[in-house]
Amino acid sequence: MNQVVKQKWVAALRSGKFVQGRSKLKHVSKEGNQHCCLGVLCEVHDQEYGCEQSFIGLEGFPPEHVMNWAELPDAANLQFTFVRDDGQKFKESLIYLNDVRMYDFNQIADLIEAQL
Repeated sequence: MNQVVKQKWVAALRSGKFVQGRSKLKHVSKEGNQHCCLGVLCEVHDQEYGCEQSFIGLEGFPPEHVMNWAELPDAANLQFTFVRDDGQKFKESLIYLNDVRMYDFNQIADLIEAQL
């Protein structure tokens, strides 16, 4: 991963500026916007390039140009390694951690810092 982008993404996740959501990069409603962790990455990209939400309407996976900019594999293969109590290693995708395991943005930022 591009280390400058990593720092900006982690800072954005921890900023408190974004409300965490599930399943969509960004959900817009009159109650307020919600982002998944990859939606926050898209916002960081768009702020950097002066784009206006080029990812709206996409579910789960950021556009290829965002992943290339961040120097990340495709979102489906963006996985983190964990170790069970018995020492066995296993991997879980970032999308699964955000949407199913409901890791909060701080937990996700910790994983990004440690493993990307």
